[in-house]
Amino acid sequence: MTFSALLIDDSPDDRMLVARELRRQFPDARIREAGGPEALAQALDEGGFDIAVTDFRLRFTDGLTVLRELKRRFPQRPVIMFTGSGNEEVAVEAMKEGLDDYITKTPKHYPRIGFAVRACLDRVAQRRAIDEARARETLARARLEIALQSAGMAAWQIDPRSGAVSASNELGRLLGGRGGVPPATVDDWLAGIHPDDLPDVVAARQAALRDGEHYRMQYRFPGADDVTRWIASSARVLRDADGNPVTVIGTARDVTAEIETRHSLERKTAQLEESDRKKNEFLSILAHELRNPLGAARYSIALLRQAHANPAVLARATDVIDRQIGHMARMLDDLLDLSRITHNRIQLERAPLDLRRVVELACENTQSAFAARHHALRVALPAAPVTVVGDDVRLTQVLSNLLHNAAKFTPERGRVDVRVTR
Repeated sequence: MTFSALLIDDSPDDRMLVARELRRQFPDARIREAGGPEALAQALDEGGFDIAVTDFRLRFTDGLTVLRELKRRFPQRPVIMFTGSGNEEVAVEAMKEGLDDYITKTPKHYPRIGFAVRACLDRVAQRRAIDEARARETLARARLEIALQSAGMAAWQIDPRSGAVSASNELGRLLGGRGGVPPATVDDWLAGIHPDDLPDVVAARQAALRDGEHYRMQYRFPGADDVTRWIASSARVLRDADGNPVTVIGTARDVTAEIETRHSLERKTAQLEESDRKKNEFLSILAHELRNPLGAARYSIALLRQAHANPAVLARATDVIDRQIGHMARMLDDLLDLSRITHNRIQLERAPLDLRRVVELACENTQSAFAARHHALRVALPAAPVTVVGDDVRLTQVLSNLLHNAAKFTPERGRVDVRVTR
């Protein structure tokens, strides 16, 4: 894959690491670095890049400002934010501004730069293919203006009184007629039209013969060669001095390719809309899950303020905050991993664990919710470990959500019991 990447970061070491990773995965990639405002302004003025990778916290500006300027000047070019100083709020705001991917700047995430670049450029290529397909469809319509003078068009004429059809030889081939022979009468022609399309064709023809002049039809025609084609016909009714129809002249052409192109565009549009829906759903779920560890951390901070010199309280509150920060870090990894969002899935890390510990952590996470409503929370745990194989973070989140709902919907000063049994 050949492309040009613009790296925006005021740290030479970080730019070097990103450039090295891109060159490792894409030997033909061209890398341009912008470490200051002058270099960035020159790069934007020249515009010679296909994708941009920017940090959020820059000495001369910030990543959101850079993102907005990039999208203003180059709305179709993807932008990736690779930063160690952002947060959930920054990530969400950047996504709203059109950011294509967000990656936390840690040693283990450097290899993700290449995968994110490839995914972004692939999406650009897909959008370009859709635009080109739309352009081809528009061009096909423009060609209709000269179709009567082009090969592949069929001209025909019908006598309304006898129903006899006279047509160019091309009509038989276009309709897939046996031996390339066109239909001899209008009844023969109508008999070959797809049953689902026949009523509309007959209605349009009768309306034109009754009081119209021009009409157009589009229908499927299964040929003798077992190929079903989409046919577009345009016609004009010629009348005598008394207004009676005497001749119907028209043209027919095969528009199967155009119909298939339109259907393909509709399918691709539906796929893009579904992908966007999954992304929004995924972000909503993870944002909701961040609430529980934040609540537990906030409650522990309140304990720290009241603990003064109590070592036991200080140790417990510090342990809670440290553990909840670890949980939030993992959920933020999920939140910022767009490959998981695209596939609408969360990675589970299964391992043997004691279910009693999960219950204790969940109760700890929701302690502030119970305290706010003056509830009594009673927990009954067996003396022996209750070992299961599962993801402790996800199980804790599930149980925390249940307890949070229990605290929310139980009348004030109520009691909630939690029991673990084998």
